[in-house]
Amino acid sequence: MAVEQTRIATIDSYTVFFVMLMFLEIYVYYNQSFFDMDFKKNIKSLFLCVVFSGLACSVKWQGFYALFGVFIIFLASLFFRYREYLYARKLNKKDIKDKFIVLSSRSLNLFILFMVFIFLPIYFSSYFLYAKTEGVNGFYDVIKNQDYMFSYHAYLKATHPFSSRWWQWILNLRPILFYTHKFLDKRAGISCFANPVICYGGLIGFFYCLSKISKTFDKKIFFLLVGYLSMLWPWIFIKRPSFAYHYFPCIPFLILMLVYFIKDCLYVKFGNKILFLIGGLAGFLFIMFYPVISGLLIPKFYIDKFLKWFVTWQLY
Repeated sequence: MAVEQTRIATIDSYTVFFVMLMFLEIYVYYNQSFFDMDFKKNIKSLFLCVVFSGLACSVKWQGFYALFGVFIIFLASLFFRYREYLYARKLNKKDIKDKFIVLSSRSLNLFILFMVFIFLPIYFSSYFLYAKTEGVNGFYDVIKNQDYMFSYHAYLKATHPFSSRWWQWILNLRPILFYTHKFLDKRAGISCFANPVICYGGLIGFFYCLSKISKTFDKKIFFLLVGYLSMLWPWIFIKRPSFAYHYFPCIPFLILMLVYFIKDCLYVKFGNKILFLIGGLAGFLFIMFYPVISGLLIPKFYIDKFLKWFVTWQLY
């Protein structure tokens, strides 16, 4: 998806890039404790997370789905620190007891301030040239544009031959075909779908993480599940035509859940061999499918015989 989306010069790759950065920074914050480190260093990652959130949302509204996940992880981090505080009270650790209320309220207040004075200016700065366009009534029309975008996506009634639903993305059943070309017995196409190793291997990782967290809580698994589901769950309720590339922001989390599954379940027995095997297989399939994600003209029989895995796949 990364190659195909950049190949056709869409903005989705920018959204995914900034989403990865905002989750990276909130993960740093999530794993820190403000009880035993300098507060400025602790809050720096939260500040950067808000900056990248503003950039992600200013590119595409999918950034707001990620922001919802970030907010959950932020609240979870405060909850974990609250548990540390309760434990400290039992042990009568005065340094932690005295710090919690001050530091947690300061963190929450700063997060709100960052959203107001950092996030919003970044988001609305993307409208700078739009607001200066002839016929546009400045900030009023910018606000109106938010309502227009929401109404368009919420109430759009349309059909598309390559539209697909969220459950089809998970199973890699319906690629979207962007480009097709025929020349004698050769075909060229640019299709968008996930690398099968990442798609199906990541799905195994997802269910493994889901199974494990249902038995015992794990902070890493919680983070991965929140990240993945925050990018996916809105599409369960969105009824307008949607496409395979909307699954693109979920792919980094599929990779991480697959790696978690391998490290936690298979690594002890197979060691680095299993990691090299999965990585090599993903690389092999990338090369194998490269012609139909790049528009390369190749013999028709190669696509029909080796690349068309499902009848729902139209690759040229």
